[in-house]
Amino acid sequence: MGKKISFQGGSISAPIAGVVKDFHDYSLHSDISPVCISSYSQNYNDYAVKINMKNMRTVLPALEKKWNSAHSGKIYEYQFLDESIAEFYETEETMLNLVRAFSFIAILIGCIGLYGLVSFMAAQKTKEIGIRKVLGSSVSEILWIFGKEFSILILAAFAVAAPVAWLLMNAWLQDFKYRIQIGALTFILAIGLTAVVAIITIGWQSLKAAFMNPVKSLRTE
Repeated sequence: MGKKISFQGGSISAPIAGVVKDFHDYSLHSDISPVCISSYSQNYNDYAVKINMKNMRTVLPALEKKWNSAHSGKIYEYQFLDESIAEFYETEETMLNLVRAFSFIAILIGCIGLYGLVSFMAAQKTKEIGIRKVLGSSVSEILWIFGKEFSILILAAFAVAAPVAWLLMNAWLQDFKYRIQIGALTFILAIGLTAVVAIITIGWQSLKAAFMNPVKSLRTE
């Protein structure tokens, strides 16, 4: 405190009046850079003003009038802080929308495939299910026939997709100086949601096959 510091190429020298905590002056892609906050009015180019958005139509012209009276040689322009911050992450926002769209398409195609597969399995195992019910198998045991098959498929798909997803996401996060770590919880939630989607997709056909009258099942060719 009180020690003189030079900045702007040594053209300005002034004593240190205080030190503030680190804050991000750019996006999270960049390190926190050194910032010198001075009170030299001739160097003022931007003002941060907190306004009530309900009074925006009257406040903005008043601010322009004040600016022109204080800085007649400089053009008056304004931008909202949330818009400025959003510009830092336009690429990420576009990527997020694309990922959402393609994920929805992929899930939809996957659900249609699962529904078709369970319908085919139900048709193929109609007599087997009828025989099992006649021999005393419960509904839960019949449902496990389908559950076992699809559990193996889901786990195999997850075993292939999880490492690839981790590598891609980890590579993408390297562009940020400040980033999260991808932990096991992310993949636990992913496999959990996948299982829920699969259960909802195959549930109706599985229940339909499990509750089918065994007499009709045994007559099926």
